[in-house]
Amino acid sequence: MSYENLALKYRPQILDDLVGQEAFIRTIKNAVEAGRLAKAFLFYGPRGCGKTSSARILAKTLNCRNIKDNNPCGKCSSCLEISQSRSLDVLEIDAASHTQVQNVRDVIIDNINIAPSRDKYKIYILDEVHMLSNSAFNALLKTVEEPPPHAVFIMATTEINKVPATIISRCQTFRFKPISKEELKKRLAEICEKEKFSYEDKALDIIASSCGGAMRDALTILDRISSFSKGKIETSLTFETLGLPPEEIVKKLALSILNRDASGINSVFKIISSDGFEPQAVLRELRNYFAQSFLSANSFSLDASFDVPAGHNPYSFAKLSRKMNRIMEEIKFSDNPLLACEMALYTVIETPVDIEALVKRLEAAESAVSGNYTAPPSFQEQKPQPILRENTEEEKKTEILKAPLHSSEIWRKVTDVISSEDPALFNFLSDCSAIFGENEWKLRFEKDFPKVFCSKKSQYISSLIAKTAGRDIKISFELKNNPQEVVDVTNSKSPDNQENNEVENLNWQDINEGDPKDTFPEYKKISKMLKGSIVKVHKIKNKESAK
Repeated sequence: MSYENLALKYRPQILDDLVGQEAFIRTIKNAVEAGRLAKAFLFYGPRGCGKTSSARILAKTLNCRNIKDNNPCGKCSSCLEISQSRSLDVLEIDAASHTQVQNVRDVIIDNINIAPSRDKYKIYILDEVHMLSNSAFNALLKTVEEPPPHAVFIMATTEINKVPATIISRCQTFRFKPISKEELKKRLAEICEKEKFSYEDKALDIIASSCGGAMRDALTILDRISSFSKGKIETSLTFETLGLPPEEIVKKLALSILNRDASGINSVFKIISSDGFEPQAVLRELRNYFAQSFLSANSFSLDASFDVPAGHNPYSFAKLSRKMNRIMEEIKFSDNPLLACEMALYTVIETPVDIEALVKRLEAAESAVSGNYTAPPSFQEQKPQPILRENTEEEKKTEILKAPLHSSEIWRKVTDVISSEDPALFNFLSDCSAIFGENEWKLRFEKDFPKVFCSKKSQYISSLIAKTAGRDIKISFELKNNPQEVVDVTNSKSPDNQENNEVENLNWQDINEGDPKDTFPEYKKISKMLKGSIVKVHKIKNKESAK
């Protein structure tokens, strides 16, 4: 009798043999008991988790003549023929090799109305159904939606995102999840006992971790190790068969990275090179080690026996685990993966120090010296900071006019507010010179017109200064070439009377000589401020000087 590998030998034959798919088992059993089975099923999930096996079990359940506890008997002619893939009424189609619409027409559509030769249902199992073309899917739509009473469709796929929504909506859909590590390990131990293999618990743990939740992969690995070791499933032989670096090497490499020890990394890579370990496998184990260290350091992991490297920030483990993923992507297409891997790890240890951790340590040391030491909060105690909203325009103006400041800073804040509220006044104040005293400020102007214009706004300016400075400050306006001519804006005299007196002493005289652009020096500034053009310019002279 020819040898049968473990994956085929221990392939599930009834619903109770399936591992890790309790939701599917319970649904199908209840449907069989109630006689409410759908006409189209769609199974999706990762490889090796039991989709095709479940499709065959469902086919046997539908056509079995001796159902026992809602499970196929496995002994009738229908069950035996389906198990051996030779039933005339169960057609298992590989969609990857029958992608065209013509294949679907020839195999399914043209023959679906033919009654089954012996069994109750004619069942079509379409494996890897996502490989069908769009035309083939469209040809199936009507048939899947309204099949003949004797027809049942069972479709399986690893990529449900490639299956059209019109097909999904016409099927009863089941998600097949990856099998957990504990369930895999338990099943492997049962098979080892049946096959009379001697095994170590750690070796089964490594196999369960390496197969990615796929039972078929786990049984294939177990079969290979048993052939290599003559039925002895040992930890060292498992590492060697799978090409995985031993835990000692992974741990030594991880500590060298954490301690920024370049010579330690180099010595480990000499061992990796001599023993022929795959760089991708080394990086994968290193990534898992850092991830497990982070989880264990924060009490997220149930593995209490894991030895976490002491004296390191848990966040550094998470960052290093992520960096290992990036390095795996970088060296994937390298012509020398081992060298590329080693050089990449050297760059990892040369990254800048953790500034945040350093600052916390300095703050803790400073607090300890002052006697007010407070332990930093743990990872679990950290709370998210509230999101700060952006201030409104009114709040921004209020913030500008806040807190006691130096005189120059007060004046800058006042002019900032004036620039947004009165641009004309701001332009004249920008050209004056401010002399700051403790209780009196003097604003000196080059020309008389800006001084007069600003003095009319004295109350407005004084109120802004008082609001910003928090106290009353006397303001006076004067000309630079005549320091004695002072306008006291805080005087008890009415500003209107002063203005009238000044206007009475002024004489208007037209300037007709030449273009104002050339003869009037303030032309550009005033035209820009007024946003227009100047037609005529009047020159102001004092009546007494005119005499």
